[in-house]
Amino acid sequence: MKHFLLSMFLLLFGLNTSFAQKLISGKITSATGEALIGANISVKETPTIGTFTDVNGDFQLNVPLSAATLVISYTGFETKEVAVGTSNTINIVLQEG
Repeated sequence: MKHFLLSMFLLLFGLNTSFAQKLISGKITSATGEALIGANISVKETPTIGTFTDVNGDFQLNVPLSAATLVISYTGFETKEVAVGTSNTINIVLQEG
């Protein structure tokens, strides 16, 4: 019985931490300050998690706590990788390329 209870505790604890997320928000702009509409933001470690910027260049994305890097891409601009770190707000400037 003790082994069963320990197994259940570990399973539930593992499920809880595997779904732990934090909300990252920010703005994607060009070097001239122009909002980039429809820029792609994805989590490098989990590429299926991602979003696009709105008409103001703003985005919000729930990322797993284990995520370390966001990948930002936009047609005509250089792709950029940004460390998530501890901040909940990340503003990114893309360079034309």
